Amino acid sequence: MADTGVARLDAKVRQGQEILAQLKPLRHIEGCDKLARKVSAELKFLQKLQRKPHMLKEDHLRSSNMESLQAIADTLSAAEGAVAVLAAFTCPETGERVVVDVVAAGGAEWIKVISRNPAALQRVSLGQGEFGQRSTQEQAERYLAAADGNRHYFRPPTVRFVFSAGVGRRLAERLRARGVTVTGQCIDDEQLGVAAGSDSDSDSSADELEEEREETAPLDQEEADNSGERVSATLGSLSPDSGLNLDVTAMLAYVSNLTNGHCHASFSEPVLSQQAAWERETPVKPALDRLFAGRQLVCCRSAERAFVSIVNTVGGPSEQARARLLLQRLQVVEDRTAPATALLAARGKVRGRSAAVFGTGEALRIPTVTANTGFVRAAAGQGVKLTALTHGSRALTEAKEHPPVEGAPAAAAAGGTQPVEDEGSSSSDTSPPSSDVDESVPGSPDAVAPLSQPSPLPVSELTVTAAPAGGGSTGAADGPVAAVDVAALESQQLTDASHLRLEPNLVLVAADAALDAPTAARWLQHTLTPKLLSGEMPSAELVSALVGLSGRHPEQIIEHCLLPLTAGELLTCDDLATRLVTEGLQETHRTQLVRRLCGRPLSPAAVSLLLSLLPVCPPSADLATTLTDRLESSAAEEQHRSSAAFARLLLLTVQRTGHLLDAGERARLAAAAERGRTALRRAVQAALRKLE
Repeated sequence: MADTGVARLDAKVRQGQEILAQLKPLRHIEGCDKLARKVSAELKFLQKLQRKPHMLKEDHLRSSNMESLQAIADTLSAAEGAVAVLAAFTCPETGERVVVDVVAAGGAEWIKVISRNPAALQRVSLGQGEFGQRSTQEQAERYLAAADGNRHYFRPPTVRFVFSAGVGRRLAERLRARGVTVTGQCIDDEQLGVAAGSDSDSDSSADELEEEREETAPLDQEEADNSGERVSATLGSLSPDSGLNLDVTAMLAYVSNLTNGHCHASFSEPVLSQQAAWERETPVKPALDRLFAGRQLVCCRSAERAFVSIVNTVGGPSEQARARLLLQRLQVVEDRTAPATALLAARGKVRGRSAAVFGTGEALRIPTVTANTGFVRAAAGQGVKLTALTHGSRALTEAKEHPPVEGAPAAAAAGGTQPVEDEGSSSSDTSPPSSDVDESVPGSPDAVAPLSQPSPLPVSELTVTAAPAGGGSTGAADGPVAAVDVAALESQQLTDASHLRLEPNLVLVAADAALDAPTAARWLQHTLTPKLLSGEMPSAELVSALVGLSGRHPEQIIEHCLLPLTAGELLTCDDLATRLVTEGLQETHRTQLVRRLCGRPLSPAAVSLLLSLLPVCPPSADLATTLTDRLESSAAEEQHRSSAAFARLLLLTVQRTGHLLDAGERARLAAAAERGRTALRRAVQAALRKLE
């Protein structure tokens, strides 16, 4: 056995190394790193035996999972449209969890890989397995039930079982009768004597290989979220007859000058400059055009009204013209609700327009096209999977464009989209198209009843001061513009002023340079924060103003913006909140915000913000104790016990501050982790052990 055993051991080591090489070009697939870690762990164990061959036993070789891991890697490599490996799903009806070896066809197919000896499988199917051992038919039922509860574009994923070592013909027929596709060599039952083979042969079932894992979608890919690639990647798995529900963000991106050949213009605002760079790299409009082609486009009444209001307020003439054309293509339906969004609304996790937009899509059983990836991720983190097609965020930019930088390509070369020519103008006409809106045109923005808003103040009633310090321009092409002295306005006037149709965002310009602390507090209380809490998408100007305010008036941003945003169960505008704490606040104020959040019951929204705060907050013993106290008291709450975000916060606290904790505090964090029901509790305990 010694020589043959060592030879077999060497072969398995080589096999593990080859699997790792095989997985390298697949690392972009979700879960591939996890599969690679499993292979590396198995390889490490086998290499330890190589160094101590006298310890090698037959059981070591027979119990190795390397064949199972090889089978999963081979299936992953061969699968078309693979998007995940070792992906966990929960059956809503039973609460049972299944781990799918490979998710393929863009999410429309679940594959389970089984490398077990077919004779052993036959024995279990006849009821001759060990106590508690699930038969392949029982596993099929669990997969099918979970697939029905985790639909892909409102249809259950198909389930396929891949038998890498073959399967008995009768068992294969039974699986097909249940609706499972079977791949692998079918072996006549007479050839499968129940005494043949070994029942210890490994089964690559991910239910055995995979430890518990968190069930939130990662989707933390800034470039993918802003490039438009996600929309393109989903076309293959979307039913050709499926309609589409458009969010306000999708409609704005579609009509924006930025996506219609003007991505080489320059902008004063960093946010718009960043979006222009994303657009030059991967244009959004062509992806949306392919998605929209031949499909019924729908939007809810709330989305239509918000879109019309935004376009009429900040849109340029060409953007307004495109908006009229888009509205003519849309079927506007009344706002609807669905169980998924109703559940979020009942828990305070979604408000206003977002509930109407996503509720309408879910009720109509059609995907929602949106740039609001933060909301989709946050809902998934709360166990609510919304059917959405995400794309990069693009603001309305026509009124803020500077001439293209010298040497930039012509607009027509920017991403392959031509600027839209308005009626009555020619391609040689360099004058801007008329901004007048024909009220007789069906779907004209002005023909739609406006949102309920305070009446704008006449310009004459506003106190106008000189331009902001430095003489900067608001982004209009005609040079410096005077700023409104918002410090002189009453609270109601302050709210009204935000709706003025003046040159681009005069009030915001003043806020960026001229507000004192009391006025900043009033502006946040009466205008900015209510907009964010209502679910309204923050414009690029609003984001820039808030980031600027967070640097100049951090106490007001904390008190009147960030703390109100974290009062609910879903962090409203989580991307904006992250920018405020990472770009605006200084270290002392970040620490202050952590203490404020830990000084009250920890909501899921506060957990989300703390996950952004801790990596940029300087660790200290006092802060470590504050976090430990709050995490310990919150761990027993039901909303946190199954929360992957809360488990990540526990782990991050240990990683960032664990070296500053005494033994008693570490024990308290370990106890808090033990109360959780996610896989990360093991990671927290492992991180604590490293500190011992």
